[in-house]
Amino acid sequence: MLTPFFYHDDKNVIAAALEVYVRRAYRAYIMHDIVHHVHSDLIQKGVHFMDFRFRFPEKAADDQQLTAMHQRSYSVSDALFNMNKAGGSSTKEIWRVGLMVSVPSLAHLRDSFSQLIERIPFREPDQDLPEDQQPHELTEPSDVVNIALQMDSDAENKKDEDQKVLKKLSAFVDEVKALLRGRWVRRITFMIPRKAALPAYFTFRERLDYAEDPVIR
Repeated sequence: MLTPFFYHDDKNVIAAALEVYVRRAYRAYIMHDIVHHVHSDLIQKGVHFMDFRFRFPEKAADDQQLTAMHQRSYSVSDALFNMNKAGGSSTKEIWRVGLMVSVPSLAHLRDSFSQLIERIPFREPDQDLPEDQQPHELTEPSDVVNIALQMDSDAENKKDEDQKVLKKLSAFVDEVKALLRGRWVRRITFMIPRKAALPAYFTFRERLDYAEDPVIR
């Protein structure tokens, strides 16, 4: 499991763990421009992050790519996005932007989020232009944010813990909803490490007005 290494004392170990996670999670995609960022003020707070570009393979029916898709946790929403793009007439490469972050607390995330989200380009559509004349190639929210977040819990069981975590995450996402929409973030996913157990995942989607999607929890 990679999650313990997201909070290692050595920042190089953290960077390596973040990259391995991204390469595994997005192995069905073509990856490009994986960039680790070193900001001393954020590192002092225990915040580490990287951004990357990715797109769906043009030959979606390739057996190797389909095998990779079946072997990973593949979002139905992302799959529909990719099929729509693959079935379109445009030959322009659709590069999406991803952000991967590890942060030791929700308070630190609040303090640093406006700085982190700047790594995703501002792509608000021009309301005066038709869809095919927009200043970028995407016509719907496309980018993703992944956050590994440590959260303390005093809940007595998993269900109670999930509800407490969800309440805190929902409040935070509601605070930053305008930033997410302005950057055309399709989804923001939180990975919450647990002791002696697999991490918990909470995903908030733009199509749900950034409410949590419990289907893929």
